[in-house]
Amino acid sequence: MADIDRNGGSNMAELDEAVRAVLRGDTGRYGEIVKACAPGVRAVLSAMTQDHDMVPDLVQETFLIAYRRLDTYEPGTDFFAWLRAIARNVARNEKRRQQRRDTPDTALNPGETDAIENRAETVAQGLPPDILDALEDCVRRLDERARMLVDAFYHQGRTVKEIAGREGLSETAVKVALFRARRAIHQCLRKKGIMKA
Repeated sequence: MADIDRNGGSNMAELDEAVRAVLRGDTGRYGEIVKACAPGVRAVLSAMTQDHDMVPDLVQETFLIAYRRLDTYEPGTDFFAWLRAIARNVARNEKRRQQRRDTPDTALNPGETDAIENRAETVAQGLPPDILDALEDCVRRLDERARMLVDAFYHQGRTVKEIAGREGLSETAVKVALFRARRAIHQCLRKKGIMKA
């Protein structure tokens, strides 16, 4: 079958057929859905997100959620509206996460914070003191969940699979969270003049 027309309404039947095919096991057809719907999803997320660097991650998250929940979509209704609702929820959730990140985190007790910082020092041995201080400060600025994942992966040497099982998350969620933590650390180090763009 040819790719689904990106104009939406006039080809809703083709889109619904692709959804049915994916639900029957033809997962390759999901690429057609993504290709047809990505511009609209990107537009919704761009309009709702201040950090436009986050939009590609949010688009990916939207399509992952949609794929997992595809069996809840009712063919014959408006797939684009269903998908846009997911995108809006993803944007709202990201905004909440950003607000939590901007709020000082008091959920860890001082002993836990010290343990994370001590492990970071062990891993970073050999770095010049100014870079080590900047790195430690950037890790401290991560939200509690991100610090925990960074600690488990980089300092405790756990695999993504182990972390996912232990935390009750999907492996994809752990990978995305670690990617975002690395990016946040990179941006923090860049602001401090330690790393170049």
